[in-house]
Amino acid sequence: MSARAAAPLLALLLVAAAVQGEDTGAVDFPDEDNEVLDPRKIVDLLGEEDYLDVLVGGGEDGKWLSLPGFGLFDNCINPPPECPNSNITFWLYTREIGDDPEQLDVAVPESIEYARWAHGKPVKVLIHGYTGDKDYSPNTEIRPAYLKYGDYNVISVDWSPLAPSPCYVQATYNVALVGNCTAQLIDEMVRLGVAAFEDIHVVGFSLGGQVAGNIANYIRSGKLTRITGLDPALPLFTTISTSPRLDASDAQFVDVIHTNAGWKGKLMPSGQLDFYLNSIIQQPGCSWDSSCDHARAPAYFAESIASPQGFWGFSCSSIISFYTGLCSPDDAAELVLMGEHANSSSRGVYFAYTNPTFPFAKGHDLGEAVESLHNATSQVGGALGETAFNATAGAAEAAGAGAAEAAAHRPTLHNDN
Repeated sequence: MSARAAAPLLALLLVAAAVQGEDTGAVDFPDEDNEVLDPRKIVDLLGEEDYLDVLVGGGEDGKWLSLPGFGLFDNCINPPPECPNSNITFWLYTREIGDDPEQLDVAVPESIEYARWAHGKPVKVLIHGYTGDKDYSPNTEIRPAYLKYGDYNVISVDWSPLAPSPCYVQATYNVALVGNCTAQLIDEMVRLGVAAFEDIHVVGFSLGGQVAGNIANYIRSGKLTRITGLDPALPLFTTISTSPRLDASDAQFVDVIHTNAGWKGKLMPSGQLDFYLNSIIQQPGCSWDSSCDHARAPAYFAESIASPQGFWGFSCSSIISFYTGLCSPDDAAELVLMGEHANSSSRGVYFAYTNPTFPFAKGHDLGEAVESLHNATSQVGGALGETAFNATAGAAEAAGAGAAEAAAHRPTLHNDN
């Protein structure tokens, strides 16, 4: 493989190294209350064991709240780990209800039992991420798509008081609580007979994807039939333990769509069926805007609900194999459908391509996919790829320039808006 052919792969490895925090140097934390602490450095400060304690239980005596640089977060909400919780609300939408949703309150069972359910129809539970709410992504894309397509019960989980900007660290701490309270709601729905457990499908975007994984830690009705993770959040979810994050064991079928992998979204596979779109990091039409790349996951999924073309992916054993050209659509024994109508028996890692604008789905027509592969990898390579290539060629000066350009394009840590 030529050095230039290897550039996109080296670029990917550079991104992965940056995300995983391989810098072993001293960690400098801000001393002033108005400075922002990079949440990813918390693991370096606390260590893996204490970090897991923080993420799952808040840490001994809330010691994480006294860390330097947390003054900015003094006004963030850290509620008692109790369900029901007033900071977490649930809203039912059906075709009959329209745009005036009914609130489901576990503390008031009648609100659940006598809600205007579409009885006997599937239940879709939508969970937003950091800085979101019930009227923000993925709800705005996916909820109307479901209700236009058929009779569904769509429940929007609103935990916005626990995930406002700039409270990302606290939001990750609150993920377990939201998962617990959502599990409690699902158990109550099943107990009251308003929904069949096997008809419940949880869809979580970004930090909401990690909430979806946490439901499995608390639910009592059984193992969820399906969880769909839409670019599950990466920052502070690089743990070895699978308990705090979405993984393949959290439901009978866990499918994941990656659109900003290695930056805002998880790089490594998180389900039984993982789809990586386009260059896996950057999406066509987004112009190095990581928020746009990240938000394409719910956009693609919403389109998949009624798309006549569908999103079809080809199998590849790993991301590295994809980037080194060891697999392509031409080599695929079969194509696998991504999104709402994915086959629950499908397993593995798949790669797919989209159009730069709506409709994004390309259907079975992958005649230009090989060319798209080269275009996608060159997009990812961009500045970082040139940096890696020039570095291997010994052109230090050019490499420094490429790195500077890449840094200028690198997105902020995390914001789902």
